[in-house]
Amino acid sequence: FGWVDSNPSRMTPLKDYLENLESNTFFAESLLNLPAYCVHGSADDYVPVQHSRLIVGRLRELGYNVTYDEQPGAGHGSFGSGTTDKVYTWLLAQRRTPVPKRVVYKTAWLRHSGAYWVKVDRFVEPLRFAVIEAEADDSNQVWVKTDNVRQFTLDLAAGLVDLTAPVTVIVDGVQQTVPRVPSSGRVSLERRGSFENAECGMRSAEWVRSALSSDRAPTRSAGMDDSYENGNPREG
Repeated sequence: FGWVDSNPSRMTPLKDYLENLESNTFFAESLLNLPAYCVHGSADDYVPVQHSRLIVGRLRELGYNVTYDEQPGAGHGSFGSGTTDKVYTWLLAQRRTPVPKRVVYKTAWLRHSGAYWVKVDRFVEPLRFAVIEAEADDSNQVWVKTDNVRQFTLDLAAGLVDLTAPVTVIVDGVQQTVPRVPSSGRVSLERRGSFENAECGMRSAEWVRSALSSDRAPTRSAGMDDSYENGNPREG
């Protein structure tokens, strides 16, 4: 938007947040299990080629599967002969993994709350992106890392773990054993306060089993109290 803060103010974080919402680069982490093919002409005078260079650069930095075809001198939509055939050939060669073992999801809104078997139910702070990374291993364990996530739900019913045995969920280094996973396969964990973690020498969140977000009673505040931790009168 051309917002440049020569003198940053208390509104600067809000402006940065709103500007970043318009950039697909800030959501690149979510493309872990979705191969991408990008075509752009270097002479495009409608959509600057720098847009593609940024997102492709970010995907490559993350180590994700991305193919980039920047065509020298090509304008907006004026791609070289055979480009469409190359894209279709690539597309038809892809195979979708319905239930990937590892999922990374980044979001700024609860209306876009999750992907595959991972769902963000509540944020810690407003006006900040939330990121959750989850991976199921072969030892009936699920490893989860979070940033700005107050509550999340895992749907483990798709063969990720053995539901007849206890499941161990390690969230940000904190272990939580689920003796019996519900028949739905869904497990919800909520961040409650913090405690001293001797292993890493810092204060870590305590994660406890919580009611599934779909089971929570509606509130008069149209969901705001259920969305954010800060200022929440029901803080646990």
